[in-house]
Amino acid sequence: AEKNKAKPTADTKSTPAAKEATTVEDDEGEEVVAIADSQLHERSKFIPLRLTLEERKYLRLVTSALEVSEYTDRVDISKWGGRAKRIYAQLKEICAILSGLLVACDYKAGQKLVANDEFSDNEEFFQYMFELGRRYKILNPERMRSAYGKLIYLLQDSQQEEIREMMEFSLVRPLQSVHRFLTEKKMLPMLKDPLLHAATRVIAEKGKSRSQIQHELQKKRRAYNRVKDKYVGEGGMSEQDVELVMGSIADNNYFLKFNRDPCDEMIEYLRTRFNPEEEKEGYSLAIGYGTGGARLSHGHKTQYEYVMQTLHLWRDILHDFYRLWFLAEEDLLDP
Repeated sequence: AEKNKAKPTADTKSTPAAKEATTVEDDEGEEVVAIADSQLHERSKFIPLRLTLEERKYLRLVTSALEVSEYTDRVDISKWGGRAKRIYAQLKEICAILSGLLVACDYKAGQKLVANDEFSDNEEFFQYMFELGRRYKILNPERMRSAYGKLIYLLQDSQQEEIREMMEFSLVRPLQSVHRFLTEKKMLPMLKDPLLHAATRVIAEKGKSRSQIQHELQKKRRAYNRVKDKYVGEGGMSEQDVELVMGSIADNNYFLKFNRDPCDEMIEYLRTRFNPEEEKEGYSLAIGYGTGGARLSHGHKTQYEYVMQTLHLWRDILHDFYRLWFLAEEDLLDP
């Protein structure tokens, strides 16, 4: 616990990394201090790209197909045939369900899909659909509780060499991140733009008047519009593309603000209001087995260290939450 004494980050920091400040002038001639996040380039590799409206429509098809599929029941419980044959049959079935739902949802797109006799001819479509489900789950951990488990099970099975030979294609592709998207557009320099931080930062309300908050929101809006005007048309970037990138980075900043930063606040409260070496009356952290639901006994100093270590652990997990999820999926779906 004594080693873990990193100070909490500021309200709008998306990472405790070093940042470079640059003074620029906004549209109204006002000087603004824009901050370039020196670690955004690396962090963007693990920031999922926000789904578009079109992708959300396809996401509903994926979740519907997973809901009606009896994949795990048929593969793990059924006795007929070998396991590989059962997996192959169920994967074909779920691909057929997806194809049918697409025809019902978008007849023109569905016609193009079913024109091909073999599922392997539509490899990109099925990879795209299943990647949408995986990406949406990272952005919304509380959603798709049962469907996501089924999705990962079937994708894991599909990565077996025997199954891939039978299917003649893979259902897995890398998750679409901000970094990957900008790499495809050859627009990675956008991540070094100092105004990008100003356009995607979280406006903290604590300790500020309404007029201060409104002023900061206006500066953020102007920075947002300047970034959009600057990059629309560059490298084939449409207005929607630029908004997707900024929205995805902003989503990550808000996630950190409302999940990681509370841990920083609690660490600061613990450090400033409690002394591990001195047990003051009314400020004792000691717990006893059977008292107040406690399942073990800790003295004041032991419990202080226990709580401090736990908060630092969760703070670090939440700080790298997206990275850990990306790496966990990569490991699970590794052939």
